[in-house]
Amino acid sequence: VWVLSNPDGTDLSPPAWTQVFPSGGPPSERGLHSAVYDPTTNRMMVFGGLGPNVCSTIKNDVWVLENANALDSPAWTQLNPTPDPVNGSPGARFAHSAVYDPTNNRMIVFGGQEDTPQGKSNEVWVLEHANGLGGTPTWTLLNTTGGPGPRALHTAVYDSAANRMIVWGCGQACAPVDPPDGVWVLEHANGLGGTPTWTLLNTTGGPPSARDMHTAVFNPSNNRMTIFAGRNNLPDLKTLNDVWVLTDANGIAVITVAIDIKPGSDPNSINPRSRGVIPVAILTTDSFDATTVDETTVLFGATGTEAAPVHAALEDVDLDGDTDLILHFN
Repeated sequence: VWVLSNPDGTDLSPPAWTQVFPSGGPPSERGLHSAVYDPTTNRMMVFGGLGPNVCSTIKNDVWVLENANALDSPAWTQLNPTPDPVNGSPGARFAHSAVYDPTNNRMIVFGGQEDTPQGKSNEVWVLEHANGLGGTPTWTLLNTTGGPGPRALHTAVYDSAANRMIVWGCGQACAPVDPPDGVWVLEHANGLGGTPTWTLLNTTGGPPSARDMHTAVFNPSNNRMTIFAGRNNLPDLKTLNDVWVLTDANGIAVITVAIDIKPGSDPNSINPRSRGVIPVAILTTDSFDATTVDETTVLFGATGTEAAPVHAALEDVDLDGDTDLILHFN
C-alpha cells in the first residue's frame, strides 16, 4: 500500500510517496481489482481481482482498509457479506468497475470478466454497509431494465446527487452487439428510489475511439466526465494518451429558467425571519414550458434540503400570454 501526499501539487510541500504497512490481513496479491473510498470514515474497500499470473485464482473477496490515508495506523479487515437470498454473492471477477455511494454506504459493482462459461458479465451488484459499519454488509443483485451487454476493462463513475452511474468503454472487451463507444447511464444505481434503468445516451461531438484500459473521473459540480488514454481496438491495440470530456454526462441537461420571487413586488425582498409563505414563479419562455415542471421536485433555499412547496398553481404571472407555474414555500 502506497500513499501520495499533496497529489495535486497545490501545497507548499512537493508531492511525496510513502509506503505503509497496515496491520491485519493482508489481502492476497492481485490486479485488475476495484477499490472505492469513503472520505467520511477514511476507509478503502477492495473487491475481486486476478492473482499475480494468468493462471491465478479469480477473486470475489471484500477487504476494508481502515485509516486508508495513513494519518493514523492503517489496518486491513476482511468482510464476510451476507449473500443475496435468491442470487447469492457475485461470482469471482476481474476487470470490473466499482463506484461508491457515500450517503447510503453502498458499493456498486458492474460487469467484469468471470471464470464462467459466459465469461464477461453485465450484472449490477450492490453491497450495503460496504465500509463495514452501520450494519451487516449484504450483497444484492439488481434487477435492471435494459442495459449494455457484458463487458470488462471499462470505466464507471457515479453522480451521488442524481444516483446515476455512467459507464463508458470496453473496446475488444465489449459484447459483439454493443456499441463500443456508447455511453450508458444507470438511473437509481444504488437500488434505491425506483427501478434501476439503463439508458444509452445520444452524444454529440467526437466520439473518442473505442478503447479499454482507460481511466475516467467525474466532476459533480459541472456534470462532466473526463477520460484519459487507454488501449485502442484491434488490429493495432495501440496505447493512447488523449483526453476527452463528456458534458451533461449523467444524461440530465441543465436548463436555465427565469423565476420571479414574490411576483408583483418591487423590490423582491425576502425577510428570512418571516413565518409567512413566499411565492416563487417559474416563468414560461419561448424555449421552456414551465407547466412541464414536477412541482414536488422543486426546492427553494440555500442548501437544497428545504421542504417542497406547500401549494402550486398555473397562471400567467407576467401577463405575456403564457402559462407560468407559481409555487408557495413556507
